[in-house]
Amino acid sequence: MPVYNITVDDASPLIQYDGWWTDSSHGDPAYIEYRNQTFHPTSMFNGTARLTFNGSAVYLFGAKRANHDVYSVILDGHTTTGHGYSAADSFQQMLFNQTGLSPSQEHHISLSNTPSSSTLAYTDLDYVVITAGDGDDSTQSKDTFWDAGVAQYSSGWDDSPDGFQSNYFNSTMHRTNMMHASATVTLEGNAIAVYGATSMNHGFFNVSLDNSPPITLNGTIPSDQPGPRYQNLLYWAGGLSSGQHTVTVTNIDSRGLWLDLDMFVVSHWSQPSTQSSGSAAQLAPSLAESWLVLSSSF
Repeated sequence: MPVYNITVDDASPLIQYDGWWTDSSHGDPAYIEYRNQTFHPTSMFNGTARLTFNGSAVYLFGAKRANHDVYSVILDGHTTTGHGYSAADSFQQMLFNQTGLSPSQEHHISLSNTPSSSTLAYTDLDYVVITAGDGDDSTQSKDTFWDAGVAQYSSGWDDSPDGFQSNYFNSTMHRTNMMHASATVTLEGNAIAVYGATSMNHGFFNVSLDNSPPITLNGTIPSDQPGPRYQNLLYWAGGLSSGQHTVTVTNIDSRGLWLDLDMFVVSHWSQPSTQSSGSAAQLAPSLAESWLVLSSSF
């Protein structure tokens, strides 16, 4: 597979926060300095954000500001500390990076606020970049974009965007507020991304890949946030073996809250017979750049 970068915005359900983080406070006028004008801050000691991924490298980005202090990153059980203080505010700064990871292994990373004193201090997260692939520059890649119509839906779904169709890929979507309503898609490729909206009236959903145990994600955003956040990256899996893979997305919220699906992006890699395609440099524009734009656009 080629080398490519996936950007996971702080607003993606893939990043799971404990209860001590807030979402993009517009009371802080500096929110416009963050990527896509979203960020998650915490001032609580040991307030933690977590992400599970497959990839060969990972990069965490956030701000360094006068009211920030020490933070801790745990990657696969190994702890690193960093300092987020800066007398002059500086945004979209790299807080942590690690290369040389096994791309076929599942990795777990967390960011925690661990200030060195009792003085109120913050840590914030802006976005995460994951590098995936094995660096084989003879591998060619093709991305295929499918709208939500490619999936098979259980009962309880409708495809009425209520006048918001311009916010969805191909002006189509499917939505449900019925508990246990599911959508299943089987596609051939080595990586798959699922996009949909997140909003204050959206809730919890499960995603399973190839009949693996499901993971639970949350599509809710706070009521004080402008929204919905359309074309948000709901789920991504990379490093998949060649062949068909099946993803099932299920609404598990019992409160009548919504789940909507917008599109699926599948990457397929193959060896060329006569020429190589070249690989993308780490943290450079790549085949995933289009995903980067779509993953957090509102």
